[in-house]
Amino acid sequence: DVDEPRAARIAADMGCQWSASLEAPLADPAVDIVIVASTTDTHFSFIIQSLKAKKASSAEQAPAKRFGIALVGLGRSGHFHLTSIKSLPEVARLAWVVDVDEPRAAHLAAEMGCQWSASLEAPLADPAVDIVIIASTTDTHFSFIIQSLKAKKAVFAEKPISHTVSEVQEAVDLALEHNLPFVCGYQRRCDRNFVALKRQLDMGAIGQLKVVKS
Repeated sequence: DVDEPRAARIAADMGCQWSASLEAPLADPAVDIVIVASTTDTHFSFIIQSLKAKKASSAEQAPAKRFGIALVGLGRSGHFHLTSIKSLPEVARLAWVVDVDEPRAAHLAAEMGCQWSASLEAPLADPAVDIVIIASTTDTHFSFIIQSLKAKKAVFAEKPISHTVSEVQEAVDLALEHNLPFVCGYQRRCDRNFVALKRQLDMGAIGQLKVVKS
């Protein structure tokens, strides 16, 4: 342990040797196993050193990170995402809700124990926010996506990303440039009814498709 007095005291209690570093224990042929329970930032280095010294190694598992989420848009789509966030308490934490309807945002923030805003500036400046979910009106999607990616936040956006191909490409390029997760919610592609319909169309069940109205 780097806390030498603590290491020395426990060594005296247990009748063993102590060290502030791994070098001496790894050089000791009497050591067969190394248990790594130090700070999480040291785990990888200590595991590699131990394995190179031909010692069996066991590391404490770091607790799962809870990702801070800013939910933008508290209408119908926003509440679908809110339900999903609530169902994943081990990995997701609602940090901010954002909506131009300030009373609605304030009410939901009080209910969820998070912060609220009528704009994206404060949530994007908050280092506790890892992910931005964009479920606002479609005309705001592209602007909010670009702002969030520029702030180095992962983004899940409801469709459409934009109404122009060039803006879609701009958003994709920005996500790739910063190596950020960027997902658009086209979940209907996985819907079993849509999959079945596509299969029937491919088989020519209704002939040549000319128009789709939904």
